[in-house]
Amino acid sequence: MAVHPSASLDVASQLGDLLARVQAAIRRSLAGAGISLAQARALSSVDRHESLRLTDLAMLEQVAQPTISAMAARLESAGLLRRRGSPDDGRAVIVELTDAGRASVDSIRRLRSRMLADHLGALPAEELAALEAALPAFTTLVDRLESRTSVGHPV
Repeated sequence: MAVHPSASLDVASQLGDLLARVQAAIRRSLAGAGISLAQARALSSVDRHESLRLTDLAMLEQVAQPTISAMAARLESAGLLRRRGSPDDGRAVIVELTDAGRASVDSIRRLRSRMLADHLGALPAEELAALEAALPAFTTLVDRLESRTSVGHPV
């Protein structure tokens, strides 16, 4: 059954606003962890892909090459990321997590999960069940969004 386009726009608008608010709450919770949301996202992207060309990481994170280069340098100085030359292309830089970087990603995910779980636990059972029931649809949506913006796929 097709959904009326204006209904999709209404849902998109509300969902976009809610996701921005959730992201802001996560950013605030990360402040005490000594890492920015942008750095946490970059580390998570590298973790999901195991290693990435720096240019691909810039594309995934939707930032300019100089911005991601500076961030990678800071993360490398912090011992969270390792940069190396590409064996296939002498001009390319590959980034990968160090053991400390992996531990940081795990810590950030635990922090985020605890923060969300604390608030989810305060919801009435019906609302928690509704959110749980929506997870498959939300996962499909995120998968579709990521497939359009992943490495090698134009937006």
